[in-house]
Amino acid sequence: MAERIVICNCCDNVVRIPDGSENVQNCCPRCGAVLGSANVVPIRQVATVAASAIAMLLACINLPFMSVESMGVKASMSLITIFSVLEMDWTFLLQLFAMVTFFFPLNVLGTIVLVGLFNYRPGVTMAKLYSFCHSLCMVDVFVLGIAVSLIKLTGMVSVSFHSGFFVSFVFSVMMIWCCLKCKPSRIWGLNKVKAHIPLQLRPGLSAKCQHVKVCKRCGLPVISTSKTRFDRCPRCEAKVSFRNDRWVQK
Repeated sequence: MAERIVICNCCDNVVRIPDGSENVQNCCPRCGAVLGSANVVPIRQVATVAASAIAMLLACINLPFMSVESMGVKASMSLITIFSVLEMDWTFLLQLFAMVTFFFPLNVLGTIVLVGLFNYRPGVTMAKLYSFCHSLCMVDVFVLGIAVSLIKLTGMVSVSFHSGFFVSFVFSVMMIWCCLKCKPSRIWGLNKVKAHIPLQLRPGLSAKCQHVKVCKRCGLPVISTSKTRFDRCPRCEAKVSFRNDRWVQK
């Protein structure tokens, strides 16, 4: 049976696992850390959900979100009204809100659709942009912020939810699911630049003692070619260093 080499992110141990075991939860024999998810969803299925999430995002912008009623005065709002309210006195907050809840998620979902449905192979720039946007998507924070705000509001006013609220909630769940199932390391694995794990790694030993560093951005093992602290990853050009033995880890 074919095997492949995996480096544990927790203890830096080199582990040999059977090839084709993507749907099996393999654990490190030394520290017990999980080496890979036991539920790997095909990229095409993730792209289908991502396309649906884009449709949800575009639909919920103009739909009525909720209405607030207090002492006979009723006011309705949609997500688009947030831009008009913040534009007057909170321009920077408006731009930040638009980036982390609209443009960054749209970039992440669009990349997943291109990769999964159109067999697009991202280059270095596209993969870097995906990693950046993936780390700054604040859709889950937006959902929690709305939940906390509604808890405060329901004690003072009467709140009614409309279709925009439910559509945006469904979009948030789909967005979070897509981010979990398509992490940046998966996009980097489809990168046009071919880079392979060194075959001379010996299982049971740490990567550091074999002069191998692991890139924190794309997950590529890199053979250390210099005596300096940092090397450059040949795939994403990020700085890579050896694991710090003094870190508090599992």
